[in-house]
Amino acid sequence: MKNQILNIVFVSLFLIAGVATVLAEIEQKTVEINHEISPQDLVIVQDLFNKNNLNIDDFQILKLKIDSKYTDNPQAGYYVVKANRVYNGLRFFMGGDVIYHFNKEGSKVFEAGSVSDNIGEISPNPLISKEDAFAILQEDYSDIFGKENLFAEFGIANKKVGIGYKDPDFVLSWKITVGNSEYPYAVVSAINGEIIYVDDSIRTGIAEFLLPPDKLNNLIYWVVGIVIVLVLLILFLILRKKK
Repeated sequence: MKNQILNIVFVSLFLIAGVATVLAEIEQKTVEINHEISPQDLVIVQDLFNKNNLNIDDFQILKLKIDSKYTDNPQAGYYVVKANRVYNGLRFFMGGDVIYHFNKEGSKVFEAGSVSDNIGEISPNPLISKEDAFAILQEDYSDIFGKENLFAEFGIANKKVGIGYKDPDFVLSWKITVGNSEYPYAVVSAINGEIIYVDDSIRTGIAEFLLPPDKLNNLIYWVVGIVIVLVLLILFLILRKKK
């Protein structure tokens, strides 16, 4: 009986130590959201946004182009502003990019990108901790995300970025990265723990970013089917030639 109690205590201490190690190794990262254009250009963008009822506090301004025609529209492209959306001080990991086109008078003629002006309400309260997000990743991606030098950033992700999606679905998320490297990284919902996106810089991210999961599976089935048909056709032609 005494030995059993000691074993239980030992196992409990071991598990607690393991959890403590994981907690200590996932550092929360805060990224400052600063505009990436000159103060002079920022004044121009501020004026353009004010004229079109756009709140510059909802954006990180990345670039301003003046008199650069990106389209055949005769009005578009005199002022072109590239930006990322910001929501309650949080960055968008996916689906936050937007490009606004203004004419010479400063009126917005159209926009392009993954997000519209109205993104709706996003819950500000996470139900999944960064440790939970890491544990979920470990189930399928332990070879990519080890237990050392991990960082977690709190932000927003669009679950419907990619070919085949029309309406955005924004959700509070954790972005898990390794060290200071751009790759690999993963985006996990802070609401239900769903793995939204994984990019190992080789294959996973490219495939999952271009197509929704259901359409990606259909594409794989079609490709496999075509390959099988081609192989059978080649074998048929070879056998026919031998006869």
